[in-house]
Amino acid sequence: MTVDKITIAAGRMSEMVKFYSRVLGIDLEPISLYSTTLYSGRFGKIECMLCPKEIAGVQAEINTVQLRFVVEDVKLAFATATGLGAVILSKPQDMDGRLMAAVRDPDGNSLELAESAE
Repeated sequence: MTVDKITIAAGRMSEMVKFYSRVLGIDLEPISLYSTTLYSGRFGKIECMLCPKEIAGVQAEINTVQLRFVVEDVKLAFATATGLGAVILSKPQDMDGRLMAAVRDPDGNSLELAESAE
């Protein structure tokens, strides 16, 4: 079993596109669908899509799922995220033998940034 796609409901689309493009290096391309614009790109083998909250039918004020993204450089990803205004949940620190940090994206979703466990 594997995960091959993640769809994130976005309220502040332009800020979310900038955030995920710069922090995670996802090349998000616009897609015209459902009479609106969605954005799709790949993070490793996983397709990542940003979909307007209204289309996704999401009404949550905060996230109900937290994602962990393995990045090459946690400190750089963290600095980029905070430079874009991300709220800091935890600064880069060693956790179980690997560097990890956590932030909130422009829509308030929490996400972890981690170095590879390998």
